[in-house]
Amino acid sequence: MKQFTLLLVICFIMVSACSEQHEKLEIITLAEAYPGDLNSITKIIIVDGGSGERRSFTDVDDIQLWLDQISDLEFHPDPNQESRNGFRYSVSLYEKDERMFGFTLNNINGNYYIADSRLLPSISEFYLSKDDSVD
Repeated sequence: MKQFTLLLVICFIMVSACSEQHEKLEIITLAEAYPGDLNSITKIIIVDGGSGERRSFTDVDDIQLWLDQISDLEFHPDPNQESRNGFRYSVSLYEKDERMFGFTLNNINGNYYIADSRLLPSISEFYLSKDDSVD
């Protein structure tokens, strides 16, 4: 009986710990998630998850215009935090040549989110605005 009670307590603690982690997730924006100042971004690399093609953007005016469009879009915590594979687009933000931050449509800092519906078309349009890929 003592072993059963101990096992039950351990299971309860584990379930509580897992649920507490997910409860701490809040609605965030890209501006809130980025660890620095988005105005310092000098390069963006976007990877198309379907083809694996990478495109690099270094025109600071274009970068800032695009970031201004998406920086306040909301990411809502996904109740399903189970691991998953694949992505539509992966976006990496650089300050000079140092990668500072990356996100996908549904993942920021290893947590899963449901992105504002305007994000996918915005990334697609920005990605397609440049026709050459990067190695």
